[in-house]
Amino acid sequence: MKKIVCILFALLLSITGSMDAYAANIINTRNSTKAYGQQKAQTTPGNGTPVTPDYGEKTPLRVLIVGNSFSRYKTGNITYSVEEPLEELAELAGHNLEVTTLAHGSSRMTYYAGMHAAHITYYRELMQLLSSQTWDYIILQEHSTSPIERFDNATYPALERLIQIITDLQPTAKPLLYMTHAFNNGTKIEVNGVSKVLTIPQMELYLAAAYKTLENRLGVDVVPAGMHMNRVSSLYPNIKTLSKDSKHPDYAGYFLVACCFYRKLYGTAPVPKKASLTNCNITDQELKYLASLTGDTLTMNKQELRLNVNKTATLSTTPKRYDLTYKSLDTSVAAVDAKTGVVTAKKGGYTLIVAETPDGLQALCGVTVNIPPSFPLSYYLAGKGDTIQILPQTNYTNWKWSSSKKSVAAVDSSTGVVTIKASGRAIITVTNKDNASIKASYTLYVPFDAPGELNAASYGNPKEGAAMGNIKITWKASEGAPGYNIYRSTKKNGTYEKIATSDKTSYVDKTAAVNKTYYYKVEAKNSYAPCTSPLSKSVRGIILKAPAVKTSVTKRNYIRLSWNKNSKANGYVIYRSTKKNSGYKELVRFSSGSRISYIDKTVKRNKVYYYRIKAYKTLSSTTFYGVRSKKVKVKANR
Repeated sequence: MKKIVCILFALLLSITGSMDAYAANIINTRNSTKAYGQQKAQTTPGNGTPVTPDYGEKTPLRVLIVGNSFSRYKTGNITYSVEEPLEELAELAGHNLEVTTLAHGSSRMTYYAGMHAAHITYYRELMQLLSSQTWDYIILQEHSTSPIERFDNATYPALERLIQIITDLQPTAKPLLYMTHAFNNGTKIEVNGVSKVLTIPQMELYLAAAYKTLENRLGVDVVPAGMHMNRVSSLYPNIKTLSKDSKHPDYAGYFLVACCFYRKLYGTAPVPKKASLTNCNITDQELKYLASLTGDTLTMNKQELRLNVNKTATLSTTPKRYDLTYKSLDTSVAAVDAKTGVVTAKKGGYTLIVAETPDGLQALCGVTVNIPPSFPLSYYLAGKGDTIQILPQTNYTNWKWSSSKKSVAAVDSSTGVVTIKASGRAIITVTNKDNASIKASYTLYVPFDAPGELNAASYGNPKEGAAMGNIKITWKASEGAPGYNIYRSTKKNGTYEKIATSDKTSYVDKTAAVNKTYYYKVEAKNSYAPCTSPLSKSVRGIILKAPAVKTSVTKRNYIRLSWNKNSKANGYVIYRSTKKNSGYKELVRFSSGSRISYIDKTVKRNKVYYYRIKAYKTLSSTTFYGVRSKKVKVKANR
């Protein structure tokens, strides 16, 4: 388990998108000489600081627009763009402005970010522009529906990558996001995996939410051109901002977007004149109406809000408006009073609170309801040499990790990736860097390796006629294990029962019944049960029953021995001594389990001899001896 993924909000999850139907491949730079007037105006360079502009042939302010047909669009014999009215408005006010547009119809930010192989040429074109000259502003315009349909898997990662590229190649440039407008021309849009035809207000709200999230997460200003365009329909319904396809901007739409960027660049609304604008098809008064819209702003007192469940906070706006309506995009996460702006956290997650005026002016605040960190399980098992990552379930970020026993499990302090080094127990803890009281932990158990090289052999000399024998089990130690459990079964694949524990690498089973085959397994263990190793491979052993021995003396004074047959024996061993309780030595060994008699021809007359007999059986090259028979005494003197 690799990085923590933060879910934004349900209405932005989808992977399918619709594309604009127009394919224009236009890179255009207007380098015409400009006439500069004498009117003074306030300007803002890339850092946003207001200054008084200089006039004359000074170094121009250079702006690069990267987008699609919502930035530049040809219909019939007319080409509309954001670039053209933006430059003309700047020229009219005496500003030296050069705008370059890189626009491909239906393109997405993933194309320009080099994340789409079929459109890699778009990426190369952008890289050439970023490398060829210095830019003051770089405006990024995403596909019109991608922020709603493909936020997490396309829009956000593409913009994150592009902003990093801009930071690397154009460190003095200020990136801006162009929030596009909503439209309603029958286009189906995927919302939460469901295909819908949204109304313009619905689509605009989804777009506003997505761009607010982008602004908060990327730290890049959003120019809300789409919001102002959608306001036109209620404030100035006679001004048509969309073309006949009810999707692409008409001249008034591109002009309004240009006014939005003009205000961002220069800190004030432009003063337009129809006579100075190319392809303008609306009146001077209508131009002024549109330009004045960009001066309407609404700002929430908080851009981001973090609450615990059941806690509240009050939102307000600047300027203070009494006709506002507050709305939560996910009331299951956080509810808001429509009039007072009091937000109540309901459950862990993320949503947006929107404050909106009747004419569509909006301000948004992201609300995160805390999910305290926790792990799905209280403990986990891992093997030596493993590398694992288990991330907490939470919406907090900025963590540091630690291990209670680095010799067992070492953890990367920034990623939480754990490297298993040895068997044992370690507690892995994650702590929030911003608030040390916010933490969670899980226990990691690393089981011992199963004991290897298990062997079994008969042990000692069980007493005469004993019903039990001794089988000794030995094994190779499991590294670090302080003890072992021994298990036994009468079948190789049967049920194994624990019969003993040992802190050594051997054990003598003194409870093995004679003439019965046993199977043994061993596991390494310590005080932490989850660290117990798997059971070892099995080994078998047996102790044979003591033979019942009979004796007699032959006519030639030899001693005859006979005994009952043991069906499980592979053979027998006869031991002899001239002393009753000591000195027994192997006299003869038979490798046949069917042999049941023997004549000792090495005896001497008038001498007393003592005999014992053991049966034996060979299992896996190991010879197991049975219980010794009772001693028998014979005198060879008849």
